[in-house]
Amino acid sequence: MTTRLVSLLTFLLVASIGLADEELPMPKQKVGLQLGAKVPISNMKIIVGQHIGRNSCLAGKNREHKTISLYSRLADDELFIVVAKMEEWLKANDTWRGYVLVFEKDAKAAANIQKLAKQHKIERVEIATSNADESYFVEKYALPPRAEFLMVYSDKLDVKFRDAFNACKLEGKFLEEMGKVIAGKAK
Repeated sequence: MTTRLVSLLTFLLVASIGLADEELPMPKQKVGLQLGAKVPISNMKIIVGQHIGRNSCLAGKNREHKTISLYSRLADDELFIVVAKMEEWLKANDTWRGYVLVFEKDAKAAANIQKLAKQHKIERVEIATSNADESYFVEKYALPPRAEFLMVYSDKLDVKFRDAFNACKLEGKFLEEMGKVIAGKAK
């Protein structure tokens, strides 16, 4: 026992002396969804859209299109005001697709989403809930801790624009960014 302990301490001492002048590599930070990256394929449950109740991936379904996607921590009136604007925009731009992924995943959230979608007359925008914990999506999509929403514009899954913001800024931000897309200025 003592011999093993002395051997271990000797090894650690020699290793630390040998590495003292070398920088140890830092672990790479997970970046999440960034410009130029591909929108990740994820398992989600469709709540509003063509295949209600089906587990699918709306990013994968729309992989051949220009797509606007919103990722949200919660489904509430503030989100659906923006989803209604998104609905209007998609009706005027019929070659585009759009979807919303809400990080809530319980039955109460699904019922609330269906109620709000009906109330706001959402027909074209598909809405799904995550099948994973919120922390998984927050990391995967790089949603900042204080942001409520992430908006992404992608062309054939290639991210051309992404921005995270809170509800009070979302409606104006969405319209501003969509204006840039319409004018062909979105990168």
